[in-house]
Amino acid sequence: MPRRRILLTTLALAPFSPFFLAACSRPDPERQIHAALGEMEAAIKARNNGDFMSHVADDFQRPGQGLDRAGLRQLFTGLVLRYPTIVLVVTVNEVRVTGTTATARLTVLATGGQGVLPETGQAWEVNTDWRLEGSQWKLFAADWRGQL
Repeated sequence: MPRRRILLTTLALAPFSPFFLAACSRPDPERQIHAALGEMEAAIKARNNGDFMSHVADDFQRPGQGLDRAGLRQLFTGLVLRYPTIVLVVTVNEVRVTGTTATARLTVLATGGQGVLPETGQAWEVNTDWRLEGSQWKLFAADWRGQL
């Protein structure tokens, strides 16, 4: 009997759970972009360049910086070679979807080092531009600036 009561109580309260409300409050495209950002974060932590780049469009650019998709791949490779330990905290501040394009604003805190203790750290404000390619959202532009 107690198991049944717990199950019924859980089912009755599920719609009021913050996770349930958050999942239901976002439209599908916004959820897909959040998921892609989460997968990119996980790929960085796992040091998996291929999984990270699978979310990046072929014509990716960092406006005004001359960084393209190949340069982003090299940047990723350089960071994981330089810092065997990378810790990320990514906060998605806003996602705006307009048809088949979207923007997402993030705050990223990253630390890196050779061992357990971080040797360096930085926070960035990141602005990203996305477009729907088939059924997948792809990052086609990003710009970031460090915070003090």
